[in-house]
Amino acid sequence: MEIREYNTDNKGCLWVKEKNGKKYMSGYIISKGERLNITIFKNDYKTKEKHPEFNIKVNLYDEEITTGGGEPIPISQFTKL
Repeated sequence: MEIREYNTDNKGCLWVKEKNGKKYMSGYIISKGERLNITIFKNDYKTKEKHPEFNIKVNLYDEEITTGGGEPIPISQFTKL
């Protein structure tokens, strides 16, 4: 898959998905010219203020991302999940 850079400010995108009643985000970021597929989950085990709100998993497989009809969302929307 060819990655076209049309906007140097855009470093990736995310789609909101749902599985087993839980929402998560799936998408990719571009770092050092390479595409990294990522998945972001809300931290359901947060018990202290210093624990993270979300956990990010870098998917180490080369799989094309499908949107499932979702729309990309900006990072500022993370806390609204």
